[in-house]
Amino acid sequence: MSALEAIHFGIDLAGARGGCTLAGLDQHLGIAVLEQASAADVMEVLASQPRAVVAVNGPVRPNLGLMMDGPFRKALSPAPRPGSWTDCRVAEYDLWQRGLRVARTPAEADRCPAWKRRGFSLYQDLLAQGFGWFSGRPGTGAARRIMETDPLVCYAALLERLPFRKKSLEGRIQRQLVLYTHRVDLPNPLRIFEEFTRYRLLQGILPLDDLLNQSQLDALSAAYAASIAAQKPDQVTMVGDPAEGQVLAPVRPLLARYD
Repeated sequence: MSALEAIHFGIDLAGARGGCTLAGLDQHLGIAVLEQASAADVMEVLASQPRAVVAVNGPVRPNLGLMMDGPFRKALSPAPRPGSWTDCRVAEYDLWQRGLRVARTPAEADRCPAWKRRGFSLYQDLLAQGFGWFSGRPGTGAARRIMETDPLVCYAALLERLPFRKKSLEGRIQRQLVLYTHRVDLPNPLRIFEEFTRYRLLQGILPLDDLLNQSQLDALSAAYAASIAAQKPDQVTMVGDPAEGQVLAPVRPLLARYD
C-alpha cells in the first residue's frame, strides 16, 4: 500500500468487517489511496508520512462521566432532563439535540462495540507515532495531526439536512454526489442513470461500477473533513468537551437542527 501523495487521511472502522477503510486525498482532493486494510497496515502507511492530517470516524475514548455531573449538566443548553443522558459523551448529547443521532459511547470500554475499541487503540497508536491533536486554531499544531469526526455529521453538515440512509442506493448516490460537488475527484454518480435501460433492469443488471460502497464513502468524508481542517481551520466546528473527545464537522457553524 502506498500513499505518498496523500496528506489528508480518513479512516472508517464501522463498515470494514474487522479492519479499516483508509482514504487519502492530496492537496487538490485527488484520491491517492482508497483501500480496506488491517489496522497494522494503516499504521504502517501513516507512520511513514512526514506530514499528514488524519480524521477518524469513531470516538477517541469512552465517556468520562461528565454527563453525570449535576453542575455540568445544568450548564448545558438545553439542560438534559433528570436521569437522562447520563452514559454518553458531551459531544453525542449536543449532536442529538441537533437531530444527528450518532452512536452513544458508554463509560466502560468493554461495553463498546468492537469497532469503537479498535478506534481507541488506533488513536493511542497514532499518538505514540508522534501525531498531535488538531486544536482548531489556525497556525497551531504539529505537522502530523489527528481528529475525530463522524460520517453522519459530515454529510448532514454539507447537505444542511439529514442524508438518506447510507445503506440505501439513494444514500450512496447522495453521499458520492456531495463529495463530487465539493471537488473530491470522484466519478459523477448521476452518470449511472444514463446506463439504466429497460433490458438491464429486467435482467437484474445494475450499472453501479462507478458508485462507491458505504465504507469508502464514509472514509472519504473523513478525509475531506481532514482537508478542510488543515487548509481552512476557521471553517470547521468542533462539538463536545476536549477532555473526552470533540467531533469535527467541516462547516461553520453547525445548524441548530437537522431535519
